[in-house]
Amino acid sequence: MINFQEDLAQVEVELHEVEEDLALLLQRQSELLDRKKELQGRLADDTPEFENSSSIQGDGQAPIDWKAQFPWTEQVQTLLADTFHLPKFRSVQEEVINATLSKQDAFVVMRSGGGKSLCYQLPAMLDGNAGFTVVISPLTSLIQDQVMLYNDIAGDGAACKLSGEQSRGEASAIYKLLLTPESTLKILLITPEKLIK
Repeated sequence: MINFQEDLAQVEVELHEVEEDLALLLQRQSELLDRKKELQGRLADDTPEFENSSSIQGDGQAPIDWKAQFPWTEQVQTLLADTFHLPKFRSVQEEVINATLSKQDAFVVMRSGGGKSLCYQLPAMLDGNAGFTVVISPLTSLIQDQVMLYNDIAGDGAACKLSGEQSRGEASAIYKLLLTPESTLKILLITPEKLIK
């Protein structure tokens, strides 16, 4: 009989603990349901900025549809198909390219393999009088791959790199190239460390 009393006491303790846990879980469920309703309301009221392909101008002007037709749209499509051998743009590539060719700043965050390179390679190739594009990357192996790839596409000297691996003489030659108006350089890939120096 004593064992039954001990067992009963243990069961009552466990039941009390379960009831406390259940009360906490029900409270948390209520909080989550409230948060869910709030978020659903916000989604119904607003389109998140990251899903909107247009951007608001800083001066309060109407949004620009960066997927619209621009004077260079046909050339961009031709380069995409004939030079880069791609059937269509991915993600926000088209919008970024149009903003860049419109001489607007573009800050782009994309996942690895998301197509960031095309966002600077294609405009650099299209706008022959625009000078050169600076690309900052911490990965020297990626920089080397990008230089070789772009030079294969656009011709020798279209891209070069600046990193700590280069001698002073090599770096000086690149600095001179940057200042030469008739340079064929379109893209300079540089490590953050070299940029700071």
